[in-house]
Amino acid sequence: MRISSLEIAELTGKEHKNVLADIRKILDEAGISTAEFSAVRKNSQNKDMPCFNPSRRECDLVVSGYSVKYRLAIIDRWHDLESKQQLQIPQTLSEALLLAGRLAAEKEQAIAKIEAAQFCAPCKLPSGQTAQAYRLPRRECDFVISNICRLAQI
Repeated sequence: MRISSLEIAELTGKEHKNVLADIRKILDEAGISTAEFSAVRKNSQNKDMPCFNPSRRECDLVVSGYSVKYRLAIIDRWHDLESKQQLQIPQTLSEALLLAGRLAAEKEQAIAKIEAAQFCAPCKLPSGQTAQAYRLPRRECDFVISNICRLAQI
């Protein structure tokens, strides 16, 4: 589970560029690489812009230097995200069947989104790009795939 630097900026009222600087500075001081949390978003002019998607631990580290009001807003957001993640155990057979049906439908939708992206098999790049022209190291290929899954909301 992650929270974006954009959401941190929105919750704290800070400018996104300042939140990015805070994340870089604090994680660097802690000896934590930001590469694992790096992402790209499109701005209103359709330009690629940097952002971060830190995990709970790194987010807590970053906002620990913020004011109490801002920390509370981030803590409340994490509680909200975590409460949505908690598994609700069905209490009746009909609830279990409804849950199974919903999960099956979500899985089918996720598979359809992935198939619609039309990847080339060797390195999972969009079909318009050849695998030979874009040989990616395993780590970068995993990064591309994870970003595609995140964008497809899988």
